[in-house]
Amino acid sequence: MVNKQLSLALLLIPALAVLSSCTWFGGGSSSMSSKSSGPAFVTINGKTAVTVDEFKDTFEQFKRQQALDQAFDAMPAKDKMNICSRVADSLVEGAIIEEYVKSQGWDNTKEFNKELEKITHDVARQLRVREFVNRMLVEFAPADQEAEEFYINNRSANFNFRRPPFLSQPDGVISKAVKLSSESAAKDLLAKAKKAGSLEKAAKEVKATLEDLGPVSPWSSNVDFMVVQKVLGMKDLPSFDMTPAADKKSFYVVQGISRTEPEFADFAAVAKEVKDIIAAERFGSRFPEKLKELKERYKAVMNEEALKELVGMGACELGDLIQEEAFDDAAEVTE
Repeated sequence: MVNKQLSLALLLIPALAVLSSCTWFGGGSSSMSSKSSGPAFVTINGKTAVTVDEFKDTFEQFKRQQALDQAFDAMPAKDKMNICSRVADSLVEGAIIEEYVKSQGWDNTKEFNKELEKITHDVARQLRVREFVNRMLVEFAPADQEAEEFYINNRSANFNFRRPPFLSQPDGVISKAVKLSSESAAKDLLAKAKKAGSLEKAAKEVKATLEDLGPVSPWSSNVDFMVVQKVLGMKDLPSFDMTPAADKKSFYVVQGISRTEPEFADFAAVAKEVKDIIAAERFGSRFPEKLKELKERYKAVMNEEALKELVGMGACELGDLIQEEAFDDAAEVTE
């Protein structure tokens, strides 16, 4: 799984070179003088083209887009450096391309400026929508006492709270592991552990290093991703098993000992996050009402003839489709 994600990520990184010099994609602006302050990451002719903060922002955005957050933590250092270097190279290439295009005057044509104006308009609209959403979330946020009562009464059942930072200790499996360099050694140790009923005793017998992993959960970023999957997949405890490591070069023998109950953080430590979750849940139910109010206020009318022409549907078919989508939207809001 990790290898597939790594391969896909490396294929997609070159596309960042095209996007890295655009402000709305996390890169730079149209002039080096308007770069955000901070240490330089890329310089061109002695002037800052990309800052360290811009590199970090671009890299974090890339990990989120490719769903690499958890997988990245489990990757070997060599693979991590490979991805970081490729993202860094793409930023350098983007900055160089930007300067060359400017030097050729290709960004000063009628077609270029028309496209830039359209993109600027679209991005400005997106920012206004984001501003609207943010202000609605502030409006829907609860008072401290209401938020605390909601947290205490719902934290065990509400899935939003079944993760850090709300969990000071996630529910997981107390585990131990031994890392070995060969599959045959892992199979041998696994057999000894099952016979002895203890991975610790078997590890001492073969003089292998035992790792006390503590409670392993989906949030265990410091534990090999393959070990996390194997341990959490154990149905009966205690249990023994083995798995290849994420680097595919070594193997783990693991013992799942017992399950732990979750421990929740005090409200004071997560008050802001709790309020954000409540506001988001309220937004989901109240937003359609607010949108309906705004449509009426601004007398918003859609050209259904143009829509029908675009999709090539008859009036009855279009009406049925719109009604079905309305039912679907209502269902999503109430879920």
